[in-house]
This record gives sequence, C-alpha cells and structure tokens, in this order.
Amino acid sequence: MLIKKVVLNNIRSYSHEEIRFSDSKILLAGDIGSGKSTILLAIEFALFGTLRGELSGAALLRNGAKTGSVDLEFELNAKKYIIHRALKKGKRSVEQEPGYVIIDSLKKEMTPVELKAFILNLLNYPKEYLTKTKNLIYRYTVYTPQEEMKRILLEDPETRTGILRKIFNIDKYERIKSNSNSYTRLLREKQRAFEAVTKDLEEKKRSLEEREKELKDSEDSLERLAPKLKIADDDLKQHEQILKEHEKKVKEKNEISAVFSRNNAVIEQKMKQIKLLEDELTEIEDALKEIIKDTKDKSKDILDKEKAINDLELSLKKFIQESAEINTLIDQSDKLVEKIKVIDNCPTCLQEVKDEHKSRIHEEEAEKKAGLKEKKEINEYKIKNSEDSITKLKEELIQLRRLQQEHLISLQKKKVNEEKLLRKEKNMDIIKANKKELKSLEKQQSAYEKVLKDSKADEEHALLKQAFEELRKKHQALLVEESRLKERLSQVQKYIALLQRDINSKLEAKKKLEHSKNLHGWFTDYFIPLLDVVEKHVMARIHQDFNDLFQQWFSMLVDDDMLYANLDDSFTPVILQNGYDIEYSNLSGGERTACALAYRLALNKVINDIFTDAKTKDLLILDEPTDGFSEEQLDKMRDVLDQLNLKQILIVSHEPKIEGFVDNIIRVQKQGHVSKII
Repeated sequence: MLIKKVVLNNIRSYSHEEIRFSDSKILLAGDIGSGKSTILLAIEFALFGTLRGELSGAALLRNGAKTGSVDLEFELNAKKYIIHRALKKGKRSVEQEPGYVIIDSLKKEMTPVELKAFILNLLNYPKEYLTKTKNLIYRYTVYTPQEEMKRILLEDPETRTGILRKIFNIDKYERIKSNSNSYTRLLREKQRAFEAVTKDLEEKKRSLEEREKELKDSEDSLERLAPKLKIADDDLKQHEQILKEHEKKVKEKNEISAVFSRNNAVIEQKMKQIKLLEDELTEIEDALKEIIKDTKDKSKDILDKEKAINDLELSLKKFIQESAEINTLIDQSDKLVEKIKVIDNCPTCLQEVKDEHKSRIHEEEAEKKAGLKEKKEINEYKIKNSEDSITKLKEELIQLRRLQQEHLISLQKKKVNEEKLLRKEKNMDIIKANKKELKSLEKQQSAYEKVLKDSKADEEHALLKQAFEELRKKHQALLVEESRLKERLSQVQKYIALLQRDINSKLEAKKKLEHSKNLHGWFTDYFIPLLDVVEKHVMARIHQDFNDLFQQWFSMLVDDDMLYANLDDSFTPVILQNGYDIEYSNLSGGERTACALAYRLALNKVINDIFTDAKTKDLLILDEPTDGFSEEQLDKMRDVLDQLNLKQILIVSHEPKIEGFVDNIIRVQKQGHVSKII
C-alpha cells in the first residue's frame, strides 16, 4: 500500500488541508506541536476508524466544530482507493458517521464497521482485528506513535511478552490450549453423563429377555384360546337363532294375552258405564216430576226504579250543595257584623267609621240574614222530602229484584228439564249399544281363554333363555380372557419397544463414551503437549530472528564498541557495557532512542515475515525516530533509511539534518491555532 493523498476537514488543529505524498522518503517537518503527528493519526483513523481508549472521535474533531472528516487516497495492487470517514458531534459525544470507499471511481456507501472490515480484508489483516481495540500489525509494522515503543520497553516482562504474543499471533496457541482444556473438561462431563446412561445397560438387557419370554407365553396362550372361542361363538349363534324363533311364539301368545286383558278391561268399563247410565236415568225421571211455576219478567220495572232513584239523588245532591252555600253566606254576614262593631277607621281609605254607618250595615246584614234563613228552611224541607222518596223507591227496587231472580230461576229449571229429556234418550241408546258390544266381547274372550290355557311357550322360552344366558356368559368370559391376553400382549410389545430403544440409546451412548475417552486421551496425551512444543519452537525461532535483527540495528545506530545489546527470553533488551548489565533508564537520551528504534525496526521485520500476505510491507511511518540523537547518530539514519529499501517512508521529525536524507519535504506550520502546509 502506498499513500497518495490525505484531506483533513476540522481534524484537530486543521480546518481544511490537503496533503499529497510521493513514492519516496518523505519528511514531515515542523516545530514541535505544529500538527505533524495529526496527519499520521488521520491516516490511521481513515483506515480503521476510532479506537476505544486509543483514538477517540472527541480527540480528533477540531474544537468548536460540529462535523469533521478525513479522505485518504492510496494505491494497492495497481488500483486507486479513496476512503472517506466522517465525525459528528452529538449532545454527549462525538460519533462516527457512515462513510464510503471509491474504487477506481466506483463509490460504495458503508457503515464505520463495514469500512473497517473492508480495509482489513484489503490489507490481508486477520479478521479478528475487526472487534479489537488495537490494530497491532499496523501499529508495529507501519506506524508506532513516538512514546508507544519506549513504553513497551519499560513494561514488566510478563506484560511485554503478552503484548508481543498478540503481535506475533502466538497467543492463538494459548487460546487453542485454553479451548482444548475447556473441551477436555466438556469431554469429561460427557463421559460422566454417558457412564450414568450406560450404568444399567446389562440390567436392561436382562429385562428385555424376560419381556420377550413373557411375550412368547402370551402369544401361545392366545393361540390355545382361539379354538375354544370359535366353538363358543358358533354355539352362541346357534342358540340365538333358536331363541329368536321361539320368541315369535311367545310374542304371539303375549299379544293374545294383551288383547284378552284389554277386553276384560273394556267389559268391566262397559258394565260400569251401563250402571252409571241407568242410575242417571232414574235421577232424570225423578227430577222431571217437579212442577215449575210461571213468572213475569221484571227487568223493565227495575230499570225505571233505578232511573227514578238516580234522578232523586241528583236533586238531593243539588239541595245539599245549596244549603252549604247558604250556611257560608250566613257565617260571612255574622263575621262582618262583628268586625264592624270594633272597627274605628276604614282600612282602605283610613277615614273614621261612624256609628250611623255601623248601624246601617248592621241592619242591612240582619235583613239579608233573615232572607237566607228562610231559604235554608225551604231547602231543608226539600232535602228531607227527597231522602224519604229515595228510601221508599229503594225498598220497592229490592222487591222487584227478588221477583226478577225468581223469574230467572224458573227459566233455568225449564231449560235444564229440556236438556235432561235429551240426555235420557241418549243414555238409553248408549245402554242398548253397550249391551250388544258386551255380548260380542264375552264370546271373543271365551276363545282367547282356551288358547291361553293350552299354551306352554313361557316355560319353554325360560329354559331356552337360561341355556342361552349360560352360553353367553361362557362366551363373554372367553372374550374377556382374549382381551386381557391381547392387552397384556400389547403392553409387553410396547415395553419391549421402549426397552429396545433404551438399550439402543445406551449402546450408542457406550460408543460415544469410548469415542469421548479416546478423544480426551488424544487431547491430553498428544495434542496439548504438541501445542506446547510448537509454541516453544515458534517462540524460539521468532526470538532468534528478533534478537539478530535487534542486535544488527542497535550496533548500526550506536557506534560504541563498549555497548552491546541483545534480548532475553522475555524479549527485554539487555544492555551490556564493558560486560556489565546497565538499566535501560540509565542510557543517554540518544541511546534510549536508538534502542527503541532498533527494537521498532526489528519488530517490523519479524511481523512482516510472519504475516507474509499483509499489504503494508512497502510503507513505514517513523514518528520522531531521532529524538535525542547525536550528530553522529543522525548521520547513521541515512544508512538506516537506505538499508530499509522501502517504496515509501514517512518520517516525522523537527531535526533539520534529516532533510538531507529524504526525497521530499512537507512543511507544517501552526498559525493562530490552525495548522497549514507551507
């Protein structure tokens, strides 16, 4: 992969900048803090997106900006690719937006995760890096931030070895061993489960043999029962036919008996009816001897009396009402006279009421009252006269109603007598017909009685039925026995089938148990020990290559015959001076930088040799690789860069002397918190 161009929009100190790169040694030059490292971080962001704990969106987005983006153009396998990634500030955090990739002018929209997966596949990086927080191959072959390599050198041996194991992808052996141990534990659990399943296998086999013997006994019993059941069935059918034929005779006799009984009931009923009719005739004849008087209809007289009473009651009501009105007027006159006696002033006009006026009113009211009393006496006489007349008329009405009742009774008696005469004639006809029918029935009963006396069908039928019932019970008992044997046979067959399935399952479990034991033995005795051997061999080879390269680069960068460096078993640099160990921290600044750079270059070569298909072998980014170098060490950087023999090397440095070692220089300057390419 060769980087051609990167475009930054609102990324850290850059508002908008486009940087182009050639296929050569390139120096990113500028003062400390001018924005050189931002370009390297932008390239990593464009390739892999944000990295949790390493490269966040908030750390990349320019302060005050709401959106930002990076466009990276690079060449790979003679094809041009452009990756676009974007950032957007939300309410709480800065998040990645969907981006896109352009391949030879063909654009394809992708999510951040899809873009990362695309790049990993394109660069032939392991797919498991899709979910990891660090892109270890890129970080230790292409771009390692300035302080990160020094930090790995200062880590404790165990942590450093763990990091390198991940970088070299050797931790896969540990994962395989861990998975293998988990699998062997699972195999042991399966073995215990299979052993529990197969524990009663022999007992199940014995039970199966017993059930198969029981099945054979039941089949033999059914076979012996079949002829007996056939004979019983034939006998039952034969007797059933005889019983049916005899039941016809019994039915005929029962029908005659039923008719005989009905006839007796009819005869008895007819005789009772004749007796009742004759008694009724006697009663009718006695009733017809009674003499009925003639009477007159009084209904018109009653109506006239009721009308006269009603008229008098209306007049009486009127007289009573008039008498009440006269009494009211007399009371009013008395009250007025009493009121005038005590009044001094008129309540209406408030004038004084004189005695002359009071006397005049008293006289007028006395005259008026006398007239009213006269009317009252006349009215009371009318009331008395009306009440007497009403009483007399009501007595006459009662007498008329009594006479009318006698008239109605007389009419009813005449009507009843007429009906009795008709009833008498009808009864006589019915008596005559019943006596005739009685003679016919008595003659028929004599014939039926003779037939019933001579028949013995009931006794024969009882004997036949008893014999049939005995055959039926015998047949039923055989059927019950057959059903019991069949049910038992079915149950045994089902149980045998269950046992057979259970045994087959246990036999299968036994096979799996043997397979599991063999597999467990293979893992514990061969595979896991083999992994340890392979891992040791791989680590030994990597350590040897790494150590040789580290020594080579260290001796090139540090021109001091008294200093010697190599790597111990934990890949920790061991520095010897005059044959004595010295701590890394006790080295000079230039010596520490040389040690870190040698470690970095050796690590780069070892990783590229391991991941032979990685597509980033032609690219190397060095971030401040000469920090603290002496003039002599700076001069050796030319030889280092030439010996690397890579198509594209990006160097970040503020050392002016480096400018003479590169083909192109990109100068970065910060003015007013904004970085620019000058």
